[in-house]
Amino acid sequence: MVVVGVFAWSALGFVMVVVGSIWHMAAPWPLAWWSNFWLVAGIIAPMVVVAVTGVWFTLGGVRDIRVFFQRLRTLQRDAHDDGTVERR
Repeated sequence: MVVVGVFAWSALGFVMVVVGSIWHMAAPWPLAWWSNFWLVAGIIAPMVVVAVTGVWFTLGGVRDIRVFFQRLRTLQRDAHDDGTVERR
């Protein structure tokens, strides 16, 4: 899922540059439009992505660490296991 998101983000950036360049060559944009475009594309959109993934990773991490410690509490340990690995 994350790999798809990173690839989609990069592909979207490439498409925006190509389309924006062609559009600008056909009808040049005023400086204010470029400023607004890069404000949204370069600052606001990445901040939204960071906020969403931050919440996603935090909630998932908290859930997984709770499951991890719960499983450690109920783990049945083998007293005969000394940690060695034998080749066969």
